[in-house]
Amino acid sequence: LGHPEQEGLRKSRHAFLDEMQRCEQLGLTLLNFHPGSHLNKISESDCLKRIAESVNEALTHTQGVTAVIENTAGQGTNLGWRFEHLAEIIAQVDDKTRVGVCIDTCHAFAAGYDLRSAEATQATLDELGSVVGFEYLRGMHLNDAKSEFASRVDRHHSLGKGNIGLPAFT
Repeated sequence: LGHPEQEGLRKSRHAFLDEMQRCEQLGLTLLNFHPGSHLNKISESDCLKRIAESVNEALTHTQGVTAVIENTAGQGTNLGWRFEHLAEIIAQVDDKTRVGVCIDTCHAFAAGYDLRSAEATQATLDELGSVVGFEYLRGMHLNDAKSEFASRVDRHHSLGKGNIGLPAFT
C-alpha cells in the first residue's frame, strides 16, 4: 500500500479495496494486512504516508470493516517493523475507529523486540502501549521464531520450539 510507483500503487490500492469490500459483504469486521515497502525508491516517511492514504481511500468506500496493520519483521524494505511505523500510519488515518494493529510475536522478535523472558515481554508490551496504544490492538499472532533476535528475517516456528521459547507465551 506504500508502493513508490504509481502503477504499483494503483494495483495495490485496488486489491486492498477489493479485500475490504469482500469483508464487508461477508460481514467480517477486521482485515489484517502487511503495510508495504518503499523498495529504496522513496523515504520511509513518504511510504508510511502513502500507506495511510491507501487506508483512508479504502475506508471511504467501505463500512464496518477495520483495517488492521500487522507488524513485520522488517525484511528487505518492508515497513511496519518498528512500533513507530505503526503509530505513524495510524496518526495519518482519518477514522481512528477503523484502524488497528495485530502484533505477530515472531515478527516483533525478528525486528528487535525481546520476548525471551517475562520481563523482556513486559517491556516490549509497555513500549507497544506507549508508542502505539493498546486501544489499537485488535489481535495477536502467537508464533515462535526460527530466526535470530533482531535479524529482521521472517521465519516462524512452533511455540516453544524456536528462539523466543515458552516464557513469552505463559
